[in-house]
Amino acid sequence: MMEKKRTEDVLKLAITIVLLILINLIASKSFFRVDLTEEKRFSIKEATKNMLSDLNGQVYIDVYLDGDLNADFQRLKKGIEEVLIEFEIYSENKVKFNFIDPTIATDEKAQNEFISNIAAKGITPTQVFDNEEGKKT
Repeated sequence: MMEKKRTEDVLKLAITIVLLILINLIASKSFFRVDLTEEKRFSIKEATKNMLSDLNGQVYIDVYLDGDLNADFQRLKKGIEEVLIEFEIYSENKVKFNFIDPTIATDEKAQNEFISNIAAKGITPTQVFDNEEGKKT
């Protein structure tokens, strides 16, 4: 009697483990995201998904948002990164992205050259001020 109960328990455990492994394998092969916001601001439109899946070649995106960021810009960076990861998934890894620290140039000449280079790409740099302990930085 005791042996039968033990065998049943071991069998149930084995079945449970096998089911968990199967569910994990299936889930790892599929991607889904649930957007619970009313305005669906974290959802990617079907047209965008179709465009991403129909890309002919690689797309490289440079995001000039890295380095020593305050909390608001860190949240912005995280949000952008999440969207770009979804783009990468829907494009079947044809979208590649890179975050760049725009303040990496250490001397004034290098900074001016960097600003000229990004201005030539149509990007206008903007100074952003933050209040830290009553001081503008």
